[in-house]
Amino acid sequence: MLSLRRAFALLALALVVAPLVASAPLFDPDEGLHAAIAQEMNTRGDYVTPTFLGEPFLDKPILFFWAEALSLRVIGHNEAAVRMPPLLFGLFGIIAVAALGRALFDETAGLAAGIAYGTMLLPLGVSEVAVHDIGLVGFMCVACWCMWRIAEPSASAATPLRRDRLRMLACRDEARSA
Repeated sequence: MLSLRRAFALLALALVVAPLVASAPLFDPDEGLHAAIAQEMNTRGDYVTPTFLGEPFLDKPILFFWAEALSLRVIGHNEAAVRMPPLLFGLFGIIAVAALGRALFDETAGLAAGIAYGTMLLPLGVSEVAVHDIGLVGFMCVACWCMWRIAEPSASAATPLRRDRLRMLACRDEARSA
C-alpha cells in the first residue's frame, strides 16, 4: 500500500513539474486565446464577463479564465503561468478519480484508478495544454462521489430518506429527457 501511495504522489508531482520545466511555447490556438482573455480580465479588472478584444466571450465556463487570470497575476506573463491552471485541474482530476474509486471500492482500487487515469495519454496531454476540457473529469467525479454519498447505506441513520432523494433525482431527470 505504501508503494502505491508513493507512486500516486510521484505521478502527481511529475504531472505538475515536468511540463513547467520543459517551458515550450504556446502552440495550440486556444491557448493563446484563453491567455489573452485572462490577461484582458486582469487589465480591465472585470472578472465577471470574460472579453476578447473588448467583445464578450461567453463560450466557455468562467472558472478556467479566473484560474488563468490569477496565475498570470501571481506568476507573471509567461507560458508557465498559462499552463499552471490546466496542470492543477489535471491533478485535481487524478485526486478526484482516486477518491471516487476509494468510495466505490477501497483505498487500493482508488489509488490504482488515480494512477491509471494520470498515466493515460489523453488526460496527460490535455493537462499540459491550456484548454478547458481537463477540468471536466475532476468535477464529474466529485458529482458522482456526492451522488454516491447520498445513496450510500452507511452514510447516515436517515438511509431511507437519502435513497428516496436519489431515486427522486433519477426519476426527475428521466422525466425531463422523455
